[in-house]
Amino acid sequence: MTQQLLATNERDRPALIMPIALLAAVYAIVLFVCGALSFASLMPMRYGASLIGSGLEVMGPVPYFLFAIALAFSAWGLPRANTWARRLLIIVCGAGIVFLVPHISSAVVDERYFDMSLDGTQILIRVAIASYLFRESEWFERKLNS
Repeated sequence: MTQQLLATNERDRPALIMPIALLAAVYAIVLFVCGALSFASLMPMRYGASLIGSGLEVMGPVPYFLFAIALAFSAWGLPRANTWARRLLIIVCGAGIVFLVPHISSAVVDERYFDMSLDGTQILIRVAIASYLFRESEWFERKLNS
């Protein structure tokens, strides 16, 4: 009888969900500002190349806005335990890694150490976020069923 009283069907929110959501929201704001500045021709497209990945800056401000919208939706949905938000952020992190590979490769060839460290740090953070969200899928599923 005491076992039933002490057991709960619901776990507390994992420790890093809120910091990840906050980081996604801040990154969405930065990307939105960069997109707005590049749309108004106040910022060269190459300045934001390391934020969205290599090759996408030639498409104009659209990739900035698309990434910002995806990050904002996932930042809104993560604390609410929406599984779609977790999956969306995993996809955005994976796409960001794929788009950063050519940029970091050219930085290695050109021996631009600052760009190498910046891109490498972004890749490490994105891999850490995606792997954490993969591991915490049980919390999202449990919230869905309750």
